[in-house]
Amino acid sequence: MMSSSLCHAAPVLNGQRHALCKAHALPSPRPALSGRRVAAAPSGLATAQRRGPSRYVRCRVAPIQRPSEETVLVGDIGGTNSRLQLWSLSDSGNKEVFRKDLKNKEYSSFSEVVEAFLALPEAQAAHPAAGCFAIAGPVDQFKQTAVMTNLGWDIAASKLEEVLGGAPCALLNDFQAIGYGVRALDDGDIEVLHQGVLEEGQPIAVIGPGTGLGACQAFWDSGRRDYVVVPGEGSHSDFAPRTPRQMDLARFCYDELGRSAEIEEVGCGSGLERIYRFLGGDTTSIDAAGISKLAGEGDELAVEALSMMLEIVGQEAGHMAIRSLAFGGVYIAGGIVPKNIQIARNGRMLNGFLNPTSRLSELHAKFPLYVVKNESVGLLGALHYATYLAQR
Repeated sequence: MMSSSLCHAAPVLNGQRHALCKAHALPSPRPALSGRRVAAAPSGLATAQRRGPSRYVRCRVAPIQRPSEETVLVGDIGGTNSRLQLWSLSDSGNKEVFRKDLKNKEYSSFSEVVEAFLALPEAQAAHPAAGCFAIAGPVDQFKQTAVMTNLGWDIAASKLEEVLGGAPCALLNDFQAIGYGVRALDDGDIEVLHQGVLEEGQPIAVIGPGTGLGACQAFWDSGRRDYVVVPGEGSHSDFAPRTPRQMDLARFCYDELGRSAEIEEVGCGSGLERIYRFLGGDTTSIDAAGISKLAGEGDELAVEALSMMLEIVGQEAGHMAIRSLAFGGVYIAGGIVPKNIQIARNGRMLNGFLNPTSRLSELHAKFPLYVVKNESVGLLGALHYATYLAQR
């Protein structure tokens, strides 16, 4: 078992250490961004250090002697590929040992994927102390099982523990893993859209438009001295139009769907296509990626469709913030926003988030808003949780 001297994540990516605290002999953190207002870390939290846009990262303080190095296995399991990584954990920081993407269709179960990975020459010497896997699909949090219907896979953490020789394993929904990963992000991994006033230990909200619209929230657990990420299906809530044009869009969706639209149906890739049709575009020969490409080239109709979708995503991010009082920050992940960051900066998404006409507009203005640019944030989250399992 590992002691608690290592910060929760502390990975090294691209040669740079992430999120170690100053209690463990790292140089002083970079100064906060100009004009950034940060509330003090509440008493009772472990040692805190500012990282990125003046965010805090905590570690377990009270170092204890422990084995100098252990390894953990982490993975991001999609419909086509399983991205697996081995990491070594040590007091000097976590380092990636080996990574390999395996084609899922070549295996009859995910357990076989893990066995094949560990049989590779680069991984044969590893004896992982824990494993954590982000699954692109629903995960039963209590039974720790998942079903990937398109592959015919029934995945169980208990089976994976057998493959790992009894080491503890956990399954996370892929967006739940992103929720754990945002705490390990560094300066270059995020774009600050609105500084707000960050309060350490307060709730965090994460939303991400991509193929669908993922969402989760994270709440501080004083017993674990860490955030616990709670997955949800909030993207299936009804779309709440805010402007006359959005009301017209809602009527268009009702005619097209035969019912009121869910927020996901206007706030992800297929939603972008629907908005493009609403504006008069033809989607018989173009998909969301094509619309985004046209927007990047300055096509007026595509720019308007993308701007309208981002405005709706901003509104939903604001809804999440106000429901949970997410003074710990609101993060927008997923593939669409980071790839269209210039259009995201045009003000409509931020205006949707801040909701200046709301009776609580002053409260909205206090929530920080970040865009996640690191596409491996889910693997960072799996690493974070695997490290926690190894430390227990």
